Amino acid sequence: MVVADTAQAAAWSGSWTRPKGEGESTRYLFIGNVGPSSGVSVEELRDRLGSLGLQAQAEVVPASSAGAGKGKSSKSKNKSKKPPSHVFAAFGTPEDAQKAKGELAREGVGGKRLVLDYALYCPPRASASKMVEEEVGLRAEDLGIEGLLLIKDFVTEEEEASLLSGLDEAGEWKSLARRRVKHFGFEFDYSIRGVHPDREIVPFPTCVNVVTDRISRVPGVTNENFDQLTVNEYPPGVGLSPHVDTHSAFVNDILSLSLGSTAIMEFRKGDDHRRLFLPRRALLAMTGESRFAWQHYIPHRKTDRVRGEVFKRTTRTSITFRTVRREGSCECSFPEQCDSQGAALPPTRMLEKAKATAEAMLDTARKFPAMERDHVHGVYDSIAGHFSATRFAIWPEVRRFLDAMPEHSIVADIGCGNGKYLGAAKHCCVVGGDLSFELVQLCRSRGHDVVQLDCVRPPYRKDLFDGVISIAVLHHMSTFERRLAAMTSIVKLLRPGGLALITVWALEQEEAKKVKKWKELEHADAGNDKGVAVLGKDYLVPWNVPFHRPEAAKAGKAESGKIDEMKGTVVFERFYHVFQEGELEYLVNYIPDVSIVRCVYDRSNWCITVQRDR
Repeated sequence: MVVADTAQAAAWSGSWTRPKGEGESTRYLFIGNVGPSSGVSVEELRDRLGSLGLQAQAEVVPASSAGAGKGKSSKSKNKSKKPPSHVFAAFGTPEDAQKAKGELAREGVGGKRLVLDYALYCPPRASASKMVEEEVGLRAEDLGIEGLLLIKDFVTEEEEASLLSGLDEAGEWKSLARRRVKHFGFEFDYSIRGVHPDREIVPFPTCVNVVTDRISRVPGVTNENFDQLTVNEYPPGVGLSPHVDTHSAFVNDILSLSLGSTAIMEFRKGDDHRRLFLPRRALLAMTGESRFAWQHYIPHRKTDRVRGEVFKRTTRTSITFRTVRREGSCECSFPEQCDSQGAALPPTRMLEKAKATAEAMLDTARKFPAMERDHVHGVYDSIAGHFSATRFAIWPEVRRFLDAMPEHSIVADIGCGNGKYLGAAKHCCVVGGDLSFELVQLCRSRGHDVVQLDCVRPPYRKDLFDGVISIAVLHHMSTFERRLAAMTSIVKLLRPGGLALITVWALEQEEAKKVKKWKELEHADAGNDKGVAVLGKDYLVPWNVPFHRPEAAKAGKAESGKIDEMKGTVVFERFYHVFQEGELEYLVNYIPDVSIVRCVYDRSNWCITVQRDR
């Protein structure tokens, strides 16, 4: 269709400009030398475009209704009284625009030359006042969301002043990108959207006692005790990004008290957006569905319009009360937002920023660290025979994963050790490899298809495997970069839709007395400037080869082995980075196009199953 009159072209009431990139092609063209005072009429141009056999018909927009000229906004004033001498054409695809540009540049229209260039169309911006004047509820009941409570005037003006003063004096403010924050009870880690349950910090300030006592009497609130408190100070214009408080990190209800300023909070569930006005001194309680299934969000702006009345925001302080989940996982009825049930939560802004530097980290990961050379590679070559004699049982989680693979799947075992899993899936083709040359030789002697490899850069083609397992390997990587590179490499081996199972030792060991025998090291990532969270702990874990073993004589000559006459063994120290809860998920968030399918704790190990999305 060709738009040739003002009424039809009114739909194109935005502005036109040049593309920012040099030579960038778009689906829009600026076409000069077209119009009443030029050599080519709009009708002639329409006929010419119709003869090109484009995938879709082009729309021709007269400049009088679509902007003042090439590269200029429609807001510009055209002081000339002459009719415009150019139009803009909108095509179905950039390929159609490119074809039309080429044809018109070669032949013109009726033998007359045209001026041609790519253009960008900028739709008119919606009126801000209209956006904030959309329906806003004054009561929680107005939104119709199950479990949402709003209690106005929950504290008095005097109590509000006392709370603001007391919270300002207690604890230490930390500066985030656009606001200040304090934490009590447990430190909230924004990179993992949760807390570290074994790291309690300062207790709640006494000034909040009046609030906690009153909360205990609120009907519908199920939390018996709140043990995590976050205080956020929002300057005017600063809001809150859409999110659901992490299911795996916090149990039951989330409560928030607004002090100092009003705001509009929006609740989102898919395309359903509902808005609620939060007065000063009001307590918002999110329970049930409102807590687990709906994202909440405060738009970033300085004023709100509610039913014709304008509210200017001042500094707003929110006090959020939560209860830390100390054991178990969430089993709510809203799996689409539940990370415990495999929901892939969108990465935080911190992780988005970190992803930009992840590729640079991967480059540094290719260097083989001395810690791994001496306490992983060298050790396993020395103890291969004795190690293999202790490794024969098939873990249930690995069995479950392999049994679920479709028949004739191609599966890789990255870090296969003595190869005990290479024959565990008879219905699949399983290949593998390990860093230890001695373990590779042992596998080959058993008829397995294996190669020597470093899991950071495995020698297999990308997009090849239906499934990958990497069992008790990632914890031998001594730096964050190496662990990230290993997991990234594993994901890249998968075809789109393929699954990988990765297991590591857990910081939460079932036998605490075992950990006392380990030698804790200074965390390799502590004090760095990588911008990543320092998670888990680093240890040297002993492996004892008895004197009667045939490997002992050879092992005793190795630099890394030490004779223990009292025990009658040769002792080797293996490096382990022991993972804490949530750390595997933290790594996955750095890798694009991958989803978490399952993450479980199994016999002192964390086991994560991920799927490559595309």
